[in-house]
Amino acid sequence: MTKTRKIFIGFAAIIVVALSAVVVYLAIEKYANSAQKTSNNSSSTILKTKSIKNQKSNSSEELPSSSSSDEEELSSDDEHRLEALATLEKSDEPADNQYVQEVREAFSTAENAVKQCQVSDIIDFKGTIDNKLSMTYQDMAQTYAIAVIVNNYSLDTVEVYNSKNPDVVQFVVGLKSEGKEENYWAGNYNIYAKQIRLISYHGGELGATYG
Repeated sequence: MTKTRKIFIGFAAIIVVALSAVVVYLAIEKYANSAQKTSNNSSSTILKTKSIKNQKSNSSEELPSSSSSDEEELSSDDEHRLEALATLEKSDEPADNQYVQEVREAFSTAENAVKQCQVSDIIDFKGTIDNKLSMTYQDMAQTYAIAVIVNNYSLDTVEVYNSKNPDVVQFVVGLKSEGKEENYWAGNYNIYAKQIRLISYHGGELGATYG
């Protein structure tokens, strides 16, 4: 073999080795990039999954707060007060403060008059100008007397509202008695006659045996 041919064969071998090295390097780099991409995608998927789980967890943690708000209920006293208010003509129009004071004074007079009676007197009790109940039907006046004398109710809250009649304001008056539900009375107060007309009562624990 001539010297020139040997040199050519050696040079060709070097080229083949170099090309093989390049091919191997490119293959390794491609595999590495592919692995990195797969790893990134996997990490991203894991992060998204964790994020979704956290969102669900936070959402479920907030539910009890919302549910507890929806479960709030009115007390028995509040329900009876609203029932009484619903009987008025203009429960969204509070009357002047002077009428609140007048109604309170009229109820105080009525209560004091009732307390002068005995239980046996209830069957004959009726409204008069002096006790401020002259416009109240007798059966309703007697029920009020039972609340005061027998069940120990006394004046507590007074709410007064305008009505469709300029001579009249309407009220919801709450009576209290220790250990019992509030007793609410609704009715009219004539601002010229200064008299109460009891129309309905709501709630409370009323009852008596007399006669």
